[in-house]
Amino acid sequence: MSESVIRVSQLRRSYGTLCALDDVSFEVAAGQSVGLIGANGAGKSTLMRLLTMVDAPDSGSVELFGVDVLRHPERVRARVGWMPDACALPPRTSVREYIDFFARAAGLTGARRLAETERVLAFCGMEELALRRVNKLSKGQAQRLSLARMLVGDPQLLVLDEPAAGLDPVARVELRHYVNTLREQGKTLLISSHILTELAEMCDHLLLLESGKLVYHGRAEDLMQHQGGTPVRLRTAGDAALLLLHLEQQESWAQLRRSGNTVQGIFAGEGDEALAAELHRLATLFPLCGFAEEKPVLEQGFIKLMSNKS
Repeated sequence: MSESVIRVSQLRRSYGTLCALDDVSFEVAAGQSVGLIGANGAGKSTLMRLLTMVDAPDSGSVELFGVDVLRHPERVRARVGWMPDACALPPRTSVREYIDFFARAAGLTGARRLAETERVLAFCGMEELALRRVNKLSKGQAQRLSLARMLVGDPQLLVLDEPAAGLDPVARVELRHYVNTLREQGKTLLISSHILTELAEMCDHLLLLESGKLVYHGRAEDLMQHQGGTPVRLRTAGDAALLLLHLEQQESWAQLRRSGNTVQGIFAGEGDEALAAELHRLATLFPLCGFAEEKPVLEQGFIKLMSNKS
């Protein structure tokens, strides 16, 4: 089994009367890419601040690479990269100067500092932007700059807070490329996001926080299977609203939604025979002109899990 890069035990953190984290424990093995899911206020940012040694817990422990970070933060700080959801950029600084500053802060000097600056700029495709002022960057370019800053010093554990927030589709594709490349390099990643489809493509394990408590820790594939049924898309030549209304009255259907002349939902029956019988029944009632069994998706597993806990 791979060594644990992160080991969190009975972690608690409160701010006044607000309990941000309540008895949270988990481990992350080396090389895993872990998605951190939770609503606003669930405790995601607090957890990431504790893991990156920006804050300290009220009780419990955090070990990174086998080191207690409360006792010896200096032993692991250089091995952790942190990409916050937002950061101020000095307006009169160029892209190269900005990265060079963080290379200096990492203790690099001389030729090593220059080489590291050029290495991270090249990795993030920013060589041609090296002389541009950071306040003249687009949102996607600014995110790449933040990614480059995080990679200075070649840390092994990377913590990213909402890296895809506000990005256009092209910039999101670029971000996934960089994240997946880092996964292939063997980095351990913890990525927070509200965009569950993004996490499904970038992460193999998931942590789900709700009101400061850890309610799920496991493989992304297992959560997608947690939906407990078969995702089906039905297409009708008639009024899809009537089909939706009918299915909403059936106990065997859940998570229904309509788009144009199609209705999507989860059929709870087990096996192909049960699904075939249900489709035959519906075809006698509605002018169905097509159907498709869909792959499980992360959102559906998330909804099912949370509905079971409510």
